[in-house]
Amino acid sequence: FDEFCHKRESFDCEKVINSKASQLFNLVTLADLGCVYFVMGIISLILGVFSGLLYYIVTIIFYISACCIPFILFSVFYQKIVVKKWCPLCLSVMGIILLENILFLFYGQTRLNFTAFHPSIILMLFSFISSLIALQWIKQSSKNSYKLFNTIKSQLKLKRNPIIFASLFGHEAFSSLPKDDSFIIGEKESAITITTLLSPFCIPCKKTANEIIELIERYPQLIQWHIRLDGVTSSEYAEINKIQLNLVELYHKEDSSKVKLSIIKDWFKEQNFESFSKEHAIKSITKESISFFAQHVKNNSMLKTNKVPTVWINNCTLPQEYSIKDIPFLLTNMNALLKVTM
Repeated sequence: FDEFCHKRESFDCEKVINSKASQLFNLVTLADLGCVYFVMGIISLILGVFSGLLYYIVTIIFYISACCIPFILFSVFYQKIVVKKWCPLCLSVMGIILLENILFLFYGQTRLNFTAFHPSIILMLFSFISSLIALQWIKQSSKNSYKLFNTIKSQLKLKRNPIIFASLFGHEAFSSLPKDDSFIIGEKESAITITTLLSPFCIPCKKTANEIIELIERYPQLIQWHIRLDGVTSSEYAEINKIQLNLVELYHKEDSSKVKLSIIKDWFKEQNFESFSKEHAIKSITKESISFFAQHVKNNSMLKTNKVPTVWINNCTLPQEYSIKDIPFLLTNMNALLKVTM
């Protein structure tokens, strides 16, 4: 939209829309009037089709559009002489209204049958009120979205502030994280290691896993993911560890990091064992996988937490003030991130 409004040097929608003449009696903007006109027209035409009053509705719209001609002439004069800039969006709207007038003059009937005049007027008034309500809702929604955007933007600025950044990470505990028996996905040379403690069936873990998967796919050269799975320590096959043992078995069968990531992605997409096992069938769980996972769960004690999901960046717990979605912004200041997490 911005590119369209500044495609040429003579174009500047913002300057035209914010000019003094862009408001009618300093109360209503011409942009709002244009929106009401078109929305009202669409609603009334749709209602006209179902009510059998289409002919009368079209004729009324012709008279309304004819009343717009003085405003069009004034707007063209004002943009050319006073503002000395053109609004291509405004010109497009005015062009449509002029085209409507031309079509009505050649093909329309301009006489009204007063026996059906009142029902059509009521229908037009209903369409007008509906368009006002729609305009107010759109403006309020846009205003709320703009406020939310500015709030998020301000929060990100604070989170990226070096002093706040260092303070929040500085209050978090550093952990000696186990690596040898983790599910490792990503490049070995990656500057950032994200470690997660997840439970295969918890909903928050699903959200965390999917957000990290998206991160890995966006920044494959920057991030390596170490996955720790919660479970029960057992030297024998335990039904409660069924999905974890399946993931271990599948993990050790694959060499490709991309394939391993797709396996994790498939599980956390639905967290349904039946549908997952159809796509990733396993005949049996080996003793090596059972032994591996038993050691894996035992080493989870080094994490000094049993809360799932928990996220670490390098050796530092991700502060609660930050989310996974904030990490791309933290990556823009890589040196500071490494300094506070190593």
